[in-house]
Amino acid sequence: MPREWIRMTAVWLVTLACAFALPIAAVGATGAVSSLAGELFASITGTLAPRDADGRTNVLLLGVGDSEHTAADLTDAIVVASMEPTSRSLVLFSIPRDLYLTDSTRMAPGKINGLYSIRKRAHRKEGLTATGASLLAMRDFADELEERLDIPIHGVMKMDFIGFERMIDMVGGVDVTVPKTITDDTYPVEEGELGVFAIEAGQQHLDGKTALRYARSRHSTSDFDRSARQQQILSALMAKTRPRDVMESVHLFDGILDALRGHVEWTFLPSDLWGLAGTAAGIDRDRIITMHLSTKTGGDRSEAAPGGLVYPPPPGVAGSGSVLLPVSLTDDVSDWGQIRSLASLLFSHRDLYLTRPTVTITHAPKAKIQAQRLRNELLRYGFTVAKAEKGPESLDMLSFLNVRGGSPSSARLAAQLSGVPFSWRSDVRSASGTEIRFSLGEEYRFVPFERRLFPQS
Repeated sequence: MPREWIRMTAVWLVTLACAFALPIAAVGATGAVSSLAGELFASITGTLAPRDADGRTNVLLLGVGDSEHTAADLTDAIVVASMEPTSRSLVLFSIPRDLYLTDSTRMAPGKINGLYSIRKRAHRKEGLTATGASLLAMRDFADELEERLDIPIHGVMKMDFIGFERMIDMVGGVDVTVPKTITDDTYPVEEGELGVFAIEAGQQHLDGKTALRYARSRHSTSDFDRSARQQQILSALMAKTRPRDVMESVHLFDGILDALRGHVEWTFLPSDLWGLAGTAAGIDRDRIITMHLSTKTGGDRSEAAPGGLVYPPPPGVAGSGSVLLPVSLTDDVSDWGQIRSLASLLFSHRDLYLTRPTVTITHAPKAKIQAQRLRNELLRYGFTVAKAEKGPESLDMLSFLNVRGGSPSSARLAAQLSGVPFSWRSDVRSASGTEIRFSLGEEYRFVPFERRLFPQS
Protein backbone atom coordinates (compact mmCIF):
# COMPACT_ATOMS: atom_id res chain seq x y z
CA MET A 1 0.00 0.00 0.00
CA PRO A 2 1.35 3.45 -0.85
CA ARG A 3 2.50 5.47 2.15
CA GLU A 4 2.28 9.15 2.94
CA TRP A 5 5.06 10.82 4.89
CA ILE A 6 5.06 14.28 6.31
CA ARG A 7 5.57 16.85 3.63
CA MET A 8 6.44 19.30 6.32
CA THR A 9 9.64 17.44 7.22
CA ALA A 10 10.95 20.94 7.71
CA VAL A 11 10.12 20.49 11.39
CA TRP A 12 13.56 18.83 11.63
CA LEU A 13 15.29 22.04 10.65
CA VAL A 14 12.96 24.48 12.37
CA THR A 15 12.51 22.53 15.59
CA LEU A 16 16.24 22.00 16.03
CA ALA A 17 16.74 25.72 15.63
CA CYS A 18 13.93 26.56 18.03
CA ALA A 19 15.01 23.96 20.57
CA PHE A 20 18.52 25.23 21.10
CA ALA A 21 19.16 28.37 19.08
CA LEU A 22 16.11 30.61 18.97
CA PRO A 23 15.87 30.90 22.78
CA ILE A 24 19.26 32.64 22.85
CA ALA A 25 17.26 35.68 21.78
CA ALA A 26 14.98 35.20 24.77
CA VAL A 27 14.72 38.94 25.32
CA GLY A 28 12.16 39.01 22.52
CA ALA A 29 10.90 37.03 19.55
CA THR A 30 10.79 40.07 17.29
CA GLY A 31 12.66 43.29 16.75
CA ALA A 32 16.36 44.02 16.81
CA VAL A 33 17.24 41.30 19.33
CA SER A 34 15.59 38.62 17.15
CA SER A 35 17.21 39.92 13.98
CA LEU A 36 20.63 39.73 15.62
CA ALA A 37 20.11 36.29 17.16
CA GLY A 38 21.62 34.44 14.23
CA GLU A 39 24.75 36.58 14.21
CA LEU A 40 25.07 36.24 18.00
CA PHE A 41 24.86 32.47 17.77
CA ALA A 42 27.30 32.42 14.88
CA SER A 43 29.78 34.51 16.87
CA ILE A 44 29.53 32.07 19.78
CA THR A 45 30.08 29.00 17.59
CA GLY A 46 32.41 30.66 15.09
CA THR A 47 30.40 29.43 12.10
CA LEU A 48 27.99 30.77 9.50
CA ALA A 49 25.53 28.85 7.39
CA PRO A 50 26.42 28.53 3.68
CA ARG A 51 24.60 31.23 1.70
CA ASP A 52 24.01 32.22 -1.90
CA ALA A 53 24.88 35.60 -3.42
CA ASP A 54 21.66 37.07 -1.99
CA GLY A 55 22.34 35.84 1.53
CA ARG A 56 19.84 32.95 1.54
CA THR A 57 20.43 29.41 2.75
CA ASN A 58 18.50 26.73 0.87
CA VAL A 59 18.12 23.23 2.31
CA LEU A 60 16.46 20.18 0.75
CA LEU A 61 14.52 18.19 3.35
CA LEU A 62 13.61 14.58 2.60
CA GLY A 63 11.27 12.33 4.59
CA VAL A 64 11.38 8.53 4.25
CA GLY A 65 10.00 5.47 6.01
CA ASP A 66 12.19 3.41 8.34
CA SER A 67 13.82 0.00 8.08
CA GLU A 68 10.57 -1.76 9.03
CA HIS A 69 8.71 -0.35 6.02
CA THR A 70 8.62 -1.73 2.49
CA ALA A 71 10.47 0.50 0.01
CA ALA A 72 11.78 2.58 2.93
CA ASP A 73 14.02 4.63 0.60
CA LEU A 74 11.12 6.29 -1.22
CA THR A 75 11.19 10.00 -0.38
CA ASP A 76 7.55 10.71 0.31
CA ALA A 77 8.34 14.14 1.74
CA ILE A 78 10.25 16.61 -0.44
CA VAL A 79 10.58 20.15 0.89
CA VAL A 80 12.89 22.99 -0.10
CA ALA A 81 13.45 25.28 2.90
CA SER A 82 14.90 28.72 2.23
CA MET A 83 16.07 30.91 5.13
CA GLU A 84 16.77 34.60 4.63
CA PRO A 85 18.46 36.38 7.56
CA THR A 86 17.75 39.90 6.25
CA SER A 87 13.97 39.48 6.35
CA ARG A 88 14.15 36.91 9.19
CA SER A 89 11.94 34.67 7.06
CA LEU A 90 11.62 31.03 6.08
CA VAL A 91 9.99 29.64 2.93
CA LEU A 92 8.87 25.99 2.85
CA PHE A 93 8.12 24.77 -0.68
CA SER A 94 6.80 21.20 -0.97
CA ILE A 95 7.14 19.05 -4.08
CA PRO A 96 4.55 16.24 -4.47
CA ARG A 97 5.99 12.74 -4.36
CA ASP A 98 3.93 11.72 -7.44
CA LEU A 99 5.42 14.37 -9.73
CA TYR A 100 6.62 12.44 -12.77
CA LEU A 101 10.07 13.04 -14.26
CA THR A 102 10.10 12.32 -17.98
CA ASP A 103 13.53 13.62 -18.92
CA SER A 104 15.87 13.25 -15.94
CA THR A 105 19.50 12.34 -16.66
CA ARG A 106 19.68 10.66 -13.24
CA MET A 107 16.89 8.10 -13.58
CA ALA A 108 14.54 6.51 -16.11
CA PRO A 109 11.08 8.12 -16.41
CA GLY A 110 9.30 7.76 -13.10
CA LYS A 111 8.02 9.47 -9.96
CA ILE A 112 10.35 11.90 -8.29
CA ASN A 113 10.06 10.06 -4.96
CA GLY A 114 12.04 7.18 -6.48
CA LEU A 115 15.07 9.27 -7.43
CA TYR A 116 16.92 8.93 -4.11
CA SER A 117 16.36 5.17 -3.98
CA ILE A 118 17.50 4.65 -7.57
CA ARG A 119 20.63 6.73 -7.14
CA LYS A 120 21.48 5.05 -3.84
CA ARG A 121 21.31 1.61 -5.46
CA ALA A 122 23.47 2.82 -8.35
CA HIS A 123 26.13 4.15 -5.99
CA ARG A 124 26.09 0.91 -4.00
CA LYS A 125 26.81 -1.00 -7.21
CA GLU A 126 29.81 1.26 -7.69
CA GLY A 127 31.21 -0.13 -4.44
CA LEU A 128 30.32 2.67 -2.01
CA THR A 129 29.27 1.99 1.58
CA ALA A 130 25.60 2.35 2.50
CA THR A 131 26.29 5.72 4.12
CA GLY A 132 28.42 6.98 1.25
CA ALA A 133 25.85 5.89 -1.32
CA SER A 134 23.06 7.56 0.65
CA LEU A 135 24.88 10.89 0.94
CA LEU A 136 25.70 10.95 -2.78
CA ALA A 137 22.11 10.04 -3.66
CA MET A 138 20.87 12.91 -1.49
CA ARG A 139 23.20 15.26 -3.35
CA ASP A 140 21.98 13.86 -6.68
CA PHE A 141 18.43 14.75 -5.64
CA ALA A 142 19.51 18.28 -4.74
CA ASP A 143 21.25 18.68 -8.11
CA GLU A 144 18.06 17.61 -9.89
CA LEU A 145 16.00 20.28 -8.12
CA GLU A 146 18.72 22.91 -8.53
CA GLU A 147 18.44 22.53 -12.30
CA ARG A 148 14.64 22.48 -12.37
CA LEU A 149 14.02 25.32 -9.90
CA ASP A 150 17.09 27.34 -10.88
CA ILE A 151 18.23 27.88 -7.29
CA PRO A 152 21.33 26.73 -5.38
CA ILE A 153 20.71 24.06 -2.73
CA HIS A 154 23.40 24.17 -0.07
CA GLY A 155 22.73 20.82 1.55
CA VAL A 156 20.29 18.02 2.22
CA MET A 157 18.75 16.61 5.40
CA LYS A 158 16.84 13.31 5.53
CA MET A 159 14.69 11.95 8.40
CA ASP A 160 12.64 8.78 8.85
CA PHE A 161 9.39 7.99 10.73
CA ILE A 162 11.17 7.11 13.97
CA GLY A 163 13.13 10.35 13.94
CA PHE A 164 9.95 12.37 13.53
CA GLU A 165 8.23 10.61 16.43
CA ARG A 166 11.25 11.12 18.68
CA MET A 167 11.42 14.81 17.77
CA ILE A 168 7.79 15.33 18.84
CA ASP A 169 8.28 13.37 22.05
CA MET A 170 11.46 15.28 22.93
CA VAL A 171 9.50 18.53 23.15
CA GLY A 172 6.78 16.86 25.26
CA GLY A 173 4.25 16.45 22.46
CA VAL A 174 2.29 19.15 20.67
CA ASP A 175 -1.10 20.78 21.14
CA VAL A 176 -3.34 21.21 18.10
CA THR A 177 -6.96 22.06 17.42
CA VAL A 178 -8.40 19.30 15.23
CA PRO A 179 -10.88 21.03 12.87
CA LYS A 180 -13.06 17.95 12.29
CA THR A 181 -13.27 14.38 13.55
CA ILE A 182 -11.11 11.92 11.59
CA THR A 183 -11.89 8.20 11.31
CA ASP A 184 -9.48 6.38 9.01
CA ASP A 185 -10.43 2.68 8.77
CA THR A 186 -7.47 1.76 6.57
CA TYR A 187 -4.53 3.32 8.38
CA PRO A 188 -1.27 1.27 8.18
CA VAL A 189 -0.80 0.85 11.93
CA GLU A 190 1.97 -1.69 11.29
CA GLU A 191 3.79 -2.80 8.16
CA GLY A 192 1.33 -4.97 6.23
CA GLU A 193 -1.43 -4.44 8.81
CA LEU A 194 -4.34 -2.02 8.50
CA GLY A 195 -6.20 -0.61 11.48
CA VAL A 196 -8.27 2.33 12.61
CA PHE A 197 -6.95 5.78 13.38
CA ALA A 198 -9.52 8.08 14.95
CA ILE A 199 -9.26 11.49 16.58
CA GLU A 200 -12.03 13.78 17.77
CA ALA A 201 -12.47 17.38 16.73
CA GLY A 202 -11.29 19.99 19.22
CA GLN A 203 -8.20 20.68 21.29
CA GLN A 204 -5.86 17.65 21.44
CA HIS A 205 -2.43 16.90 22.86
CA LEU A 206 -0.44 14.60 20.53
CA ASP A 207 2.57 12.48 21.33
CA GLY A 208 5.00 11.50 18.57
CA LYS A 209 3.12 8.43 17.34
CA THR A 210 -0.27 10.16 17.32
CA ALA A 211 1.18 13.25 15.61
CA LEU A 212 2.65 11.03 12.89
CA ARG A 213 -0.69 9.33 12.33
CA TYR A 214 -2.51 12.65 12.35
CA ALA A 215 -0.16 13.95 9.68
CA ARG A 216 -0.13 10.79 7.55
CA SER A 217 -3.84 9.83 7.56
CA ARG A 218 -5.23 10.22 4.06
CA HIS A 219 -8.19 7.89 3.49
CA SER A 220 -10.84 9.91 5.31
CA THR A 221 -9.85 13.42 4.19
CA SER A 222 -8.35 15.18 1.19
CA ASP A 223 -4.71 15.79 0.37
CA PHE A 224 -5.28 19.48 1.08
CA ASP A 225 -6.63 18.71 4.56
CA ARG A 226 -3.55 16.61 5.26
CA SER A 227 -1.24 19.41 4.20
CA ALA A 228 -3.05 21.78 6.55
CA ARG A 229 -2.60 19.29 9.41
CA GLN A 230 1.11 19.06 8.71
CA GLN A 231 1.36 22.85 8.90
CA GLN A 232 -0.49 22.69 12.22
CA ILE A 233 2.16 20.37 13.63
CA LEU A 234 4.94 22.67 12.46
CA SER A 235 3.31 25.66 14.16
CA ALA A 236 2.69 23.64 17.33
CA LEU A 237 6.35 22.61 17.45
CA MET A 238 7.40 26.23 17.14
CA ALA A 239 5.13 27.11 20.06
CA LYS A 240 6.77 24.54 22.34
CA THR A 241 10.16 26.26 22.49
CA ARG A 242 11.37 27.61 25.81
CA PRO A 243 14.21 30.02 26.65
CA ARG A 244 17.56 28.38 27.51
CA ASP A 245 21.02 29.69 28.18
CA VAL A 246 23.87 28.97 25.79
CA MET A 247 25.33 25.99 27.66
CA GLU A 248 21.94 24.34 28.10
CA SER A 249 21.32 24.87 24.39
CA VAL A 250 24.60 23.18 23.48
CA HIS A 251 23.78 20.17 25.68
CA LEU A 252 20.28 19.92 24.22
CA PHE A 253 21.70 20.00 20.71
CA ASP A 254 24.02 17.09 21.53
CA GLY A 255 21.11 15.22 23.11
CA ILE A 256 18.92 15.68 20.05
CA LEU A 257 21.63 14.44 17.72
CA ASP A 258 22.22 11.42 19.95
CA ALA A 259 18.51 10.54 20.09
CA LEU A 260 18.13 10.85 16.33
CA ARG A 261 21.33 8.99 15.48
CA GLY A 262 20.63 6.46 12.75
CA HIS A 263 17.39 8.20 11.79
CA VAL A 264 18.76 11.43 10.33
CA GLU A 265 21.41 12.04 7.67
CA TRP A 266 22.77 15.28 6.24
CA THR A 267 25.28 16.35 3.64
CA PHE A 268 26.44 19.35 5.68
CA LEU A 269 29.75 19.53 7.50
CA PRO A 270 29.34 19.28 11.30
CA SER A 271 30.23 22.95 11.68
CA ASP A 272 27.56 23.87 9.15
CA LEU A 273 24.86 22.53 11.49
CA TRP A 274 25.75 25.22 14.04
CA GLY A 275 25.68 27.80 11.28
CA LEU A 276 22.23 26.60 10.19
CA ALA A 277 20.99 26.89 13.74
CA GLY A 278 22.43 30.39 13.96
CA THR A 279 20.59 31.42 10.80
CA ALA A 280 17.36 29.83 11.98
CA ALA A 281 17.73 31.57 15.33
CA GLY A 282 16.84 34.90 13.72
CA ILE A 283 13.68 33.62 12.01
CA ASP A 284 10.50 35.42 13.06
CA ARG A 285 7.79 32.84 13.72
CA ASP A 286 5.26 35.08 11.98
CA ARG A 287 7.37 35.22 8.82
CA ILE A 288 7.11 31.64 7.62
CA ILE A 289 5.70 31.13 4.11
CA THR A 290 4.41 27.68 3.15
CA MET A 291 3.46 26.43 -0.30
CA HIS A 292 2.68 23.02 -1.76
CA LEU A 293 1.72 22.18 -5.33
CA SER A 294 -1.87 21.14 -6.04
CA THR A 295 -4.10 20.04 -8.91
CA LYS A 296 -6.67 22.82 -8.50
CA THR A 297 -5.47 24.76 -11.55
CA GLY A 298 -8.66 26.74 -12.16
CA GLY A 299 -10.11 28.05 -15.41
CA ASP A 300 -12.35 30.72 -16.87
CA ARG A 301 -15.28 29.34 -14.84
CA SER A 302 -13.54 27.62 -11.94
CA GLU A 303 -11.38 28.83 -9.07
CA ALA A 304 -7.70 27.97 -8.70
CA ALA A 305 -5.89 27.19 -5.45
CA PRO A 306 -2.40 28.09 -4.23
CA GLY A 307 0.20 25.98 -6.04
CA GLY A 308 -2.31 24.85 -8.68
CA LEU A 309 0.39 24.05 -11.22
CA VAL A 310 0.25 20.25 -11.58
CA TYR A 311 -2.33 17.88 -13.07
CA PRO A 312 -3.05 14.14 -13.30
CA PRO A 313 -2.51 13.19 -16.96
CA PRO A 314 -4.81 10.85 -18.93
CA PRO A 315 -3.92 7.13 -18.75
CA GLY A 316 -0.90 6.23 -20.85
CA VAL A 317 0.52 9.74 -21.06
CA ALA A 318 3.11 9.22 -18.32
CA GLY A 319 3.81 6.01 -16.48
CA SER A 320 1.04 4.21 -14.65
CA GLY A 321 -0.91 4.65 -11.48
CA SER A 322 -1.19 7.95 -9.64
CA VAL A 323 1.18 10.45 -11.26
CA LEU A 324 1.28 14.21 -11.71
CA LEU A 325 2.75 16.38 -14.45
CA PRO A 326 3.58 20.10 -14.36
CA VAL A 327 1.11 22.44 -16.04
CA SER A 328 3.02 23.90 -18.98
CA LEU A 329 2.53 26.86 -21.29
CA THR A 330 3.98 24.65 -24.03
CA ASP A 331 3.27 21.09 -25.21
CA ASP A 332 6.33 19.83 -23.31
CA VAL A 333 5.21 17.57 -20.43
CA SER A 334 8.61 17.99 -18.79
CA ASP A 335 8.44 21.81 -18.69
CA TRP A 336 8.79 23.04 -15.09
CA GLY A 337 8.63 26.69 -16.20
CA GLN A 338 5.61 27.66 -14.12
CA ILE A 339 6.83 25.77 -11.06
CA ARG A 340 10.18 27.52 -11.44
CA SER A 341 8.40 30.89 -11.67
CA LEU A 342 6.49 30.17 -8.46
CA ALA A 343 9.72 29.19 -6.70
CA SER A 344 11.40 32.36 -7.96
CA LEU A 345 8.68 34.55 -6.47
CA LEU A 346 8.62 32.66 -3.17
CA PHE A 347 12.38 32.62 -2.65
CA SER A 348 13.66 35.76 -4.37
CA HIS A 349 10.64 38.08 -3.97
CA ARG A 350 9.27 36.93 -0.65
CA ASP A 351 8.75 40.49 0.57
CA LEU A 352 5.59 40.64 -1.52
CA TYR A 353 4.26 37.61 0.36
CA LEU A 354 5.44 38.71 3.79
CA THR A 355 3.31 41.86 3.62
CA ARG A 356 0.26 39.58 3.21
CA PRO A 357 -1.41 42.01 0.81
CA THR A 358 -5.14 42.34 0.37
CA VAL A 359 -5.81 42.12 -3.39
CA THR A 360 -8.92 43.43 -5.12
CA ILE A 361 -9.75 43.48 -8.82
CA THR A 362 -12.25 45.77 -10.50
CA HIS A 363 -12.81 45.33 -14.23
CA ALA A 364 -14.62 46.90 -17.12
CA PRO A 365 -17.69 44.91 -18.25
CA LYS A 366 -15.88 43.63 -21.34
CA ALA A 367 -12.77 42.59 -19.36
CA LYS A 368 -14.49 39.94 -17.23
CA ILE A 369 -12.64 36.90 -18.65
CA GLN A 370 -9.27 38.68 -18.54
CA ALA A 371 -9.92 39.64 -14.90
CA GLN A 372 -10.82 36.04 -14.05
CA ARG A 373 -7.56 34.83 -15.60
CA LEU A 374 -5.53 37.35 -13.60
CA ARG A 375 -7.41 36.40 -10.43
CA ASN A 376 -6.70 32.69 -10.91
CA GLU A 377 -3.04 33.35 -11.62
CA LEU A 378 -2.76 35.35 -8.41
CA LEU A 379 -4.43 32.50 -6.53
CA ARG A 380 -2.13 29.89 -8.10
CA TYR A 381 0.88 31.90 -6.98
CA GLY A 382 -0.35 32.06 -3.41
CA PHE A 383 -1.97 35.48 -3.13
CA THR A 384 -5.36 36.10 -1.53
CA VAL A 385 -7.85 37.88 -3.78
CA ALA A 386 -10.46 39.36 -1.48
CA LYS A 387 -12.72 40.62 -4.24
CA ALA A 388 -13.02 40.54 -8.03
CA GLU A 389 -16.03 42.35 -9.44
CA LYS A 390 -17.37 44.33 -12.34
CA GLY A 391 -16.87 48.06 -12.04
CA PRO A 392 -19.26 50.80 -13.14
CA GLU A 393 -20.20 51.06 -16.80
CA SER A 394 -17.95 54.10 -17.00
CA LEU A 395 -14.87 51.97 -16.27
CA ASP A 396 -13.46 51.87 -19.77
CA MET A 397 -10.24 53.75 -19.17
CA LEU A 398 -6.77 52.23 -19.42
CA SER A 399 -5.81 49.71 -16.78
CA PHE A 400 -3.86 50.80 -13.70
CA LEU A 401 -2.63 49.46 -10.37
CA ASN A 402 -2.77 51.21 -7.01
CA VAL A 403 -0.60 49.92 -4.16
CA ARG A 404 -0.78 51.26 -0.62
CA GLY A 405 1.78 50.05 1.90
CA GLY A 406 4.64 47.63 1.41
CA SER A 407 7.62 48.84 -0.56
CA PRO A 408 8.12 50.45 -3.99
CA SER A 409 9.92 47.31 -5.17
CA SER A 410 6.91 45.17 -4.28
CA ALA A 411 4.66 47.58 -6.14
CA ARG A 412 6.93 47.38 -9.19
CA LEU A 413 6.83 43.58 -9.04
CA ALA A 414 3.02 43.57 -8.89
CA ALA A 415 3.03 45.86 -11.92
CA GLN A 416 5.46 43.57 -13.75
CA LEU A 417 3.33 40.50 -13.05
CA SER A 418 0.12 42.15 -14.23
CA GLY A 419 1.55 44.28 -17.01
CA VAL A 420 -0.19 47.49 -15.96
CA PRO A 421 1.25 50.83 -14.76
CA PHE A 422 1.15 51.50 -11.03
CA SER A 423 1.06 54.14 -8.37
CA TRP A 424 2.40 53.56 -4.86
CA ARG A 425 1.78 55.21 -1.51
CA SER A 426 3.64 54.36 1.67
CA ASP A 427 0.80 55.21 4.03
CA VAL A 428 -1.78 52.58 4.88
CA ARG A 429 -4.91 53.90 6.51
CA SER A 430 -6.63 50.54 6.51
CA ALA A 431 -6.03 48.12 9.38
CA SER A 432 -5.80 45.30 6.83
CA GLY A 433 -2.22 46.22 5.89
CA THR A 434 -0.86 46.40 2.35
CA GLU A 435 -3.53 46.87 -0.32
CA ILE A 436 -3.11 46.04 -4.02
CA ARG A 437 -5.96 47.27 -6.21
CA PHE A 438 -6.19 46.34 -9.88
CA SER A 439 -8.47 48.34 -12.15
CA LEU A 440 -8.69 46.64 -15.54
CA GLY A 441 -9.94 48.50 -18.58
CA GLU A 442 -11.28 47.01 -21.80
CA GLU A 443 -7.82 46.88 -23.35
CA TYR A 444 -6.35 44.59 -20.65
CA ARG A 445 -4.98 41.25 -21.85
CA PHE A 446 -3.76 38.67 -19.34
CA VAL A 447 -0.26 37.18 -19.77
CA PRO A 448 0.91 34.27 -17.54
CA PHE A 449 3.36 35.28 -14.82
CA GLU A 450 6.03 32.94 -16.20
CA ARG A 451 6.20 34.96 -19.40
CA ARG A 452 6.28 38.22 -17.44
CA LEU A 453 9.15 36.98 -15.24
CA PHE A 454 11.12 35.11 -17.90
CA PRO A 455 10.21 36.62 -21.29
CA GLN A 456 13.25 34.98 -22.92
CA SER A 457 11.81 31.52 -22.24
